[in-house]
Amino acid sequence: LNNAVKYSGTERIAVSTGIQNRALVLEVRDEGEGFDTSLVQKGNGLDNIKNRAAELGGKLEIDSTPGEGTLVKLSMPVPG
Repeated sequence: LNNAVKYSGTERIAVSTGIQNRALVLEVRDEGEGFDTSLVQKGNGLDNIKNRAAELGGKLEIDSTPGEGTLVKLSMPVPG
């Protein structure tokens, strides 16, 4: 959410949560600038949150297209 506010250039951000296939799903979608995910420089940001999600048994997906915005989807298993 912080990155969407800080870097997307959008005035609209949607946050949603739900349960799908025994996993808690959090989505953050913006209508901002977007970016080419293949050109992202390796650093602490996106790789760090992907690694933290994996350490907890979850998965982080990032779908972004220049000029069309970004969707970040975090899925975490629900114990039980």
